[in-house]
Parts: sequence; structure tokens; C-alpha cells
Amino acid sequence: MAFHDIVYPVEVRSLAATPTWPNDVIKTAASEQRVLGQSDSLRDYEGAHSTITLAQARQIYKFFNGRRGMLHSFKIRDKLLYQVTAEPFGTGGGAGSTNQLIINEGDTLNAYNREIYLPEPGTVHVFAGITEKVEGTHWTLAYNGINGGLVTWITSVSGLALTWTGNFYVPVRFDAESLPDIEMIQWRANNTGAAQGPVVPMVEVDYPGEWT
Repeated sequence: MAFHDIVYPVEVRSLAATPTWPNDVIKTAASEQRVLGQSDSLRDYEGAHSTITLAQARQIYKFFNGRRGMLHSFKIRDKLLYQVTAEPFGTGGGAGSTNQLIINEGDTLNAYNREIYLPEPGTVHVFAGITEKVEGTHWTLAYNGINGGLVTWITSVSGLALTWTGNFYVPVRFDAESLPDIEMIQWRANNTGAAQGPVVPMVEVDYPGEWT
């Protein structure tokens, strides 16, 4: 398996994200013990399409074949959460230090910091304190790979609160061995027309695991 740095090719009508937290619950006579099964909530997705052209249907078909179904992961834009503004991601260190881009998806009682591994190139702005720092002059960023989302400091920002603004993708794979049905609505002799797009199941992957 491998991660393919490519975005799902056709705009979906909706991309319903379902956070999943597996827990083992052990009941005793007086109470119960609950054990968290994983440290991250890997989302399940259902990508629903509206009416699409036959050309778009062929794009989906080729994309599914190119990933060999569930074998290779890829990236999607989760429209429910793909942008952040002034999101904290730690405290700065000296030159050569690193900080992972994160977002907090918990609440004030119990924070849940998710690592962002696939920031969108051209959208990321990084601030140390109240001052925006310049990419390539003050910091560098890995946009994918084993160090995806890792900011490396060229200059010292020691002790300063770090925030970032930008867009990001989610790494997923298909969660079906067969591509769901694409229903033909209209066909023309020049091989154009329209179809009802499929509802495509996808599941978020443990991105660092794609590189081991």
C-alpha cells in the first residue's frame, strides 16, 4: 500500500463525517471499566454525489481503479472542517526546533488535539506571538510525507505562542471493494449525458502509518 498525493477528483454534494471512538466496556457487579481502543478518532465518510456528467462518472471510475479500491490512500477536503483561523499549535523554540500543525476538536473540559498532516500549499500562514512569520525565511513546512504538517524553524521563536491559519486535507481510503453503482440518467449518441453519482464510503487512515 502507499499514499497517493492526489485529491478525489469530483466535487461531492455532501461528505458526512462520523467520528468514531472504539471503547471496550467491562461491566462489574458495582460499576464498569471503560478502555479507549485508539488515541485518534478516525472518521468514517460517505461521499454523496448529485447528478454528474458521464465524463465525471468516468473520472470516478478511473480514480477508483487507480487506487486499486481500498489499497492506496488519497486525500479529500472535508467541507465540515478544512479551514482554521488563528489555531494554536504550541510554543516556539530555537532555530532548528519543530512544531506539528494541530487543531483542537475537543472542548474546554477535555481538549482533543488532532495532528494535521496534509496542509494545503499556498494557504498556510504562521504566527509567533502577534507577528506573522515568512515561509522560507523564518520557517519551512512539510506538506506531505512522514513529516507532513511539521513546521521547522529557521530562526528562533523561543517562548512565543504559535498559531496558524490555513486549509488542509484529510487522508482517506475507499472502504469498499467494489465501486457503488452509478445510475445512468441520460445518454446521447456522442457519448455524453448524465448519471446519478454514487454514495462512496471512505475511511480516514492513520497517516504516519502509510509511511512505515
